[in-house]
Amino acid sequence: MISDLIRGLTQELKTFCLTNGGMVIYDTNLHDDITFSLPLFILEVNSAKGSERLPGGATRMCFDISLTVYSQEPDSYIDDDTIDSTSHLDYGDLVRNYFENEVWATQLMVNLVNNYDFRLTYDGTVKAQNLKTKDTTLKGFQHNFESVAYDFTVAQTDYMTDTTQGITGAID
Repeated sequence: MISDLIRGLTQELKTFCLTNGGMVIYDTNLHDDITFSLPLFILEVNSAKGSERLPGGATRMCFDISLTVYSQEPDSYIDDDTIDSTSHLDYGDLVRNYFENEVWATQLMVNLVNNYDFRLTYDGTVKAQNLKTKDTTLKGFQHNFESVAYDFTVAQTDYMTDTTQGITGAID
């Protein structure tokens, strides 16, 4: 399931970037000498601590997913008299709204919904850690989502039968 989830989210983000611009990488591929373009979308699929095996054998998986968005606008200082200096923040709102709406453009995400009953729930936005490059420091925001998906491939087909035995005899 996790590989389907990562492939689906990645393909959906790449499709989003075709329309809106940007580049997608996994958090595990972020390193000091990476070459990237802006806006930069970093996908993280984190722990699934809230997951559990359900009666009947299906597994409910609840992954924490985050999308961190970095972008840069020239002259984005507080003394700028225009509002253009904050327009880089629009990319974060665009991707957050896109994922909140759950209107998927790729077949991989449609399959994820159909095969695993996959759903996303927006879980807040926080400042991201600064991304340092050799020329500048980029500031960004991390948009967090909780997900739920059901893996039915491990569902039990055989059920235990009642094997209780009665006790005969007197108890002293």
